[in-house]
Amino acid sequence: MTVLQYFNDLASRLNLTETQVEGVSKSRDRILAALQGSPRISLIYQKPSFYTGSYSRETIIRPLDDIDLYIRIDYSLHAKNKNPKEIMLLFVHALKKSFPDTPIKLSPPCIEVSFFLKRFEIVPVVSYQDNDDIYDIPSADLNRWEQCYPNLPNRWLTMANRRNGGLFIPLIKMVKQWIRNSNLRKPIKSFHVELLTDRVFSEYRIENYPTGIYRWLYATHELFQHNDKPFVVEPEGYEYVDDYLYRNPMLLKIFKAKINDGLRLSDMAIKYWHKGQEGPAVAIFKKLFGTPSK
Repeated sequence: MTVLQYFNDLASRLNLTETQVEGVSKSRDRILAALQGSPRISLIYQKPSFYTGSYSRETIIRPLDDIDLYIRIDYSLHAKNKNPKEIMLLFVHALKKSFPDTPIKLSPPCIEVSFFLKRFEIVPVVSYQDNDDIYDIPSADLNRWEQCYPNLPNRWLTMANRRNGGLFIPLIKMVKQWIRNSNLRKPIKSFHVELLTDRVFSEYRIENYPTGIYRWLYATHELFQHNDKPFVVEPEGYEYVDDYLYRNPMLLKIFKAKINDGLRLSDMAIKYWHKGQEGPAVAIFKKLFGTPSK
């Protein structure tokens, strides 16, 4: 197997299967049915739900992790002059009634529903009639509604993918697989990885997967060397998505060490590859990514 064949196979292994996509859709329909079946809950009739996060942006990898699902609620009944806690508790009650044997947990600002081999993070949201980009979601303390722009990341990611000839999204998945294979005890946030990858390739174009992975590790190593505080900004420009990392010095230290190790291995693999020694190069890349199941 050549290096390029290995990476094409890796990209394929990380994509969701049709069966998984169908399973997510069926589980979403069951969730909607449970909520719509409650006489105390009123959802928007047209498009009552939509996916957000890595699932909607197609950067999620298998095995499936969190699936973010926004549920559009009636503003006048559930949000006007009310805090989000009431509707969150109504959601939890309706879901537990329909799925008594399914783990369901209120985890502000979402509700976690753990089906077999997949977990949904459900958020009630309020939409604006004159703006499809702005939504109100519960605050972390459930005492107020906060504005968010869930569709904005999809746009910049689509642009970045086009700018890199369709290699950007698959490369993000490979980075996520490398992080998963690194066995970090605490996770690196998915959206952080996506924005960090955009930061890396704002100045470089992805030519192919192996050099793209090397470039990501090298550039990320350099960014951490020159930044002792958060530096990855949300598309809205209001918050730093890597703030959580700098508030956890141990996780930051471990992640930096993983990046250094990854950079060392990828450098060795690239050198073997450039010498035409495909076998040793593939063997090293396999150490980086492990072997995702088909």
